[in-house]
Parts: sequence; structure tokens; C-alpha cells
Amino acid sequence: MSDAYKILTALPGERETDALRFGNGKKHLLILPGLSLGSVLRSASAVALSYRGFADAYTVTLFDRRKRLPEPYTVFGMAEDTAAAMDALNIENADVMGVSQGGMIALCMALSRPEKINRLVLCSSAARISPAAEGVLARWRALAKNGDVPALTEDFMRKLFSPAFCEKYGAALQKMNEDLSDEDLRRFLILSDMGAGFDITGRLSEIRCRTLVLGAEHDAVLGDAGEETARLLPDCESCFYPAPYGHGVYDEAPDVKKRILEFLERA
Repeated sequence: MSDAYKILTALPGERETDALRFGNGKKHLLILPGLSLGSVLRSASAVALSYRGFADAYTVTLFDRRKRLPEPYTVFGMAEDTAAAMDALNIENADVMGVSQGGMIALCMALSRPEKINRLVLCSSAARISPAAEGVLARWRALAKNGDVPALTEDFMRKLFSPAFCEKYGAALQKMNEDLSDEDLRRFLILSDMGAGFDITGRLSEIRCRTLVLGAEHDAVLGDAGEETARLLPDCESCFYPAPYGHGVYDEAPDVKKRILEFLERA
């Protein structure tokens, strides 16, 4: 499966954006990843392998964030760029899966460009930056400003994953991030600076697409903002996993991908 994907570029110029594509299905699935310490495309092979179960029914496209980031870069700005990148790659509409910050982008796109989204899946995401999230982001930003990559990677990992996952994969995650550059940290600071002002809970009643919300009951990043979002969406089903799963439940729980695919096939 490692060679069954390709990297595309959309929107040459100031909004240039890279994307990972795999699968041969007639329908489109768009994946919007969460905030990461480096480009998610560094793990393109692993992503394609992880989502191989979608490749028959879907042509899957995962967008990285644009290469040249404006400052500030709001979530609605990210949504506008995502919709433009879809247009550039001739994706008229798609089922959209947003992870963490990617889910916030997807929600904004559902408000500003609803014709682009058929069905929506939110994984460990929310319609607002909760006080819990503000505190987590503030700590990550302080570590990034100090250039303390080992401590940033450690805290990032511990906030997302269960102790067992960290024990098993912690050394590999530290090694993967040990070559983060100053530019990687600069991008992380821009993308993480969403601010306490992001709150679209009052507009969730405007979203009409069917939605699946997946998360964890004990999310050290979001607090209970994900459950609140699920309650406020008009046409929504949800599942929140118990401990030891946390914010990174989408990578840990063994049935997450099956649950997503069943929702998309049923809706």
C-alpha cells in the first residue's frame, strides 16, 4: 500500500497547498487533519495504509495546511482555503472527516460553503476553544517559542494518547520529531494561535448535513466541548469512548474507522 498514493499540489502561488490522494472510488472523502508538530504528509504512507478500508468506495484526499501561512490565520480562513483547494482539484463536493482542528475547519466550511459537504464526521473536535483547550495550547506555544522540541513532543503525546500508547510509541514519536526545524515551529505557532475568540456554538443550528461526532469522555485537550457540540448539531449521532482513550482516540480505538465507514455508507 505504501506506493498506492500520490502527492498533489493545489492553488499554486500564495495559497499553494499539498494534498495526499489515494483510493479509486467514485465518491470523494476529504480528510482534514488536526494540528501537528510537522507536516502530516511526512506520514503519507502510514495514513494511506490506515485508511485503506475506504479506498474502494472513495477517492480520498487529505489536505495539508497551505505552505505560506498568513498571520493571523483564522479557522474561517483555513476553511476558505480548503474550499478553494477542493475547487482547484475539481472536487465539487465530498464527505468530509475533520480531526481536532480539522473538524473546526470542517464546521466553518459547513457554514460558509455548505454545498461542498455531503456528510460530516468530526473526530475529537468542537465548535469552540474551551478553557481547557486554551490552557493546553498556551503551554504548547510556550514550549515551541522556547524551541524545546523534546518537551513539546512529550506534552503533545501525553495530552493526546493513553499511557499504554505513549509507552509503546513514545520513543518513535520523539525520534520522528527530533529534526523539527525553526520553520516547523514557526508554522506550529501560527496554526495553534486560534485564540479564545473562536466559538461558533451559536451557529450550529444552521448546519444541515448529517454528522457523526466521535470523541473521548476524558479529553485532556477539549474538555467537554466535543459533547456540547454533538448536542447542539441538528442532525447528529455521536459516540464518546471511555478511559483510557483520550483526545487521540481516532488513532487508538480499534473500531473507529469501521464506525466511520458504516456511518458514511448508511447516511
